[in-house]
Amino acid sequence: MTDAFSSPGECLLFDPATFDADHGADAVGLALARVIACAGVQGAGHLSDLVDHWPPAAAGSSLSDALAFLGFKPVGHAILAALDALTARDAHLVTERLLPARPRSGAEVGAELGITRQRVSQLEVKAAARWWHRVDSDWSIRIWGEAVDAWLPAVARLSDVAALADRLTEGMVPSEVAVPVLLRFGQRVLDGSWVLAPSALEPWSRLPTILRDVIASGRLDVAIEEVDSWVPGLFSTPDHRKERLIELGAQIFLGRLLPAPTSRARALVALRLSAAPMTAQELAQLVDATSSYITNILTETPEIVRTDKEHWDFADRVDYPYQGIVEAIRDRIDQAGGAVPLTTLLRELPQRLKVAEASVRAYAGGSLFETDEAGFVRRAATYGFVPKPLTPSGTVREFAEGWGERVDIKSDHLRGYSLLLSPHVAYANGLRPGANFRLPLADADSEVSVIWRLTGVADRLEIGRLRTVLETRRLLPGTAVWLIPRPDKVFLFETASVTSPLPREDPKRAALTRSAEDADENDNALLTRLRRRRS
Repeated sequence: MTDAFSSPGECLLFDPATFDADHGADAVGLALARVIACAGVQGAGHLSDLVDHWPPAAAGSSLSDALAFLGFKPVGHAILAALDALTARDAHLVTERLLPARPRSGAEVGAELGITRQRVSQLEVKAAARWWHRVDSDWSIRIWGEAVDAWLPAVARLSDVAALADRLTEGMVPSEVAVPVLLRFGQRVLDGSWVLAPSALEPWSRLPTILRDVIASGRLDVAIEEVDSWVPGLFSTPDHRKERLIELGAQIFLGRLLPAPTSRARALVALRLSAAPMTAQELAQLVDATSSYITNILTETPEIVRTDKEHWDFADRVDYPYQGIVEAIRDRIDQAGGAVPLTTLLRELPQRLKVAEASVRAYAGGSLFETDEAGFVRRAATYGFVPKPLTPSGTVREFAEGWGERVDIKSDHLRGYSLLLSPHVAYANGLRPGANFRLPLADADSEVSVIWRLTGVADRLEIGRLRTVLETRRLLPGTAVWLIPRPDKVFLFETASVTSPLPREDPKRAALTRSAEDADENDNALLTRLRRRRS
């Protein structure tokens, strides 16, 4: 039995005065019939299922026996009796045109009855009136209908109601006939595969708009249970709630509503729900994506930061985002008011950044910092970079576009990690220490990041955001490429396409060419931004 009623007495909700003497039952009999009907709807089979203390002779009596004693017909018999009271033609119109959710065509039914489609439309109106009069006049059907209405939640599956009707009628009446009859007294409305009470119509109609607005907000923390606060009392079971959300187009992952049906949304939801920072590989396994793709997503999401070299988390949950050892030392110096003991750095940073103590000691002793006799580390007063003259070699050569460096592609680069170049090559092409640009990649509809990292130990130039280009050009690990970083753009050549050094351009001709190229690049960049904004 369900929890719809705590006691049989809760079923006594109708006024016996609404039934006149012609119905053949007194008030006590109607009340008892109401109780038995409610119990039958909930699955009771014997009187002992209703109340424990029945007389021994009656305790084993079935509910149908008790109903028969009261003159109260089982619902299947009552519906069949109402159909039998109609003419054969009216009964055919009712069962084929009026009651089914998908009625047969008027032309088809008319052909069976030997009348026109127009005549079917006229007769079915009168047949419906006579049918519902029979139903409303049968107090047994009415009580069964009210019992079903009292048992059903505000929102129910049509399949569940059909199964209930089939059980109550013992299969005597097709569900497409029994269901509309039982739902009539609750004024239930069919919406596709759902059965709705009048009280559910307004929140049911509001839910799609609310859901659309919430998804459009981009929130990552919307649990599906939150739906109950939007439309209180609408869903009686979690399964119904989830089924309806999916029908409305909601994407659900880990019990949360996704702002978009993408791996990015799933990865961000998984990270938000995680109790600890996660690696790209861990997230990739959860969302069924490649770790390189997830790394790229994490890198390009402003709200996400590294907690160490491998782990990521939301910035609002990270006290000290990982920016490398140099930045960590700078931040710690600033927090301490300009100077911090080297022993403090060696105690805190290796554990927090998951790096070796020797690495922290090396960077703290580099040219970016100064350590006094008391062991306090400060920012260096000056920092100078001394460029080295370049000579062509197996890894460095001069092209028409500028000086380039040969770099081997590794699996890390396909997972989103930057390619590292010599700062001396960058300096020879016009870049300077501390550069941090987003530059166009020549012959590609994309931009790359160019960052000159000041480490004080061994400066390096990082070329990032190359993963998509490497994948598009199918540059696999082990492939060698030439990179030429300039202040205006970056060139990437495959080694197979390079045969011999090209002569240097005439400076004046090169200046004019670059000016035209810059104008084209600016136009392309503007169009790209407009397309992004429009989308």
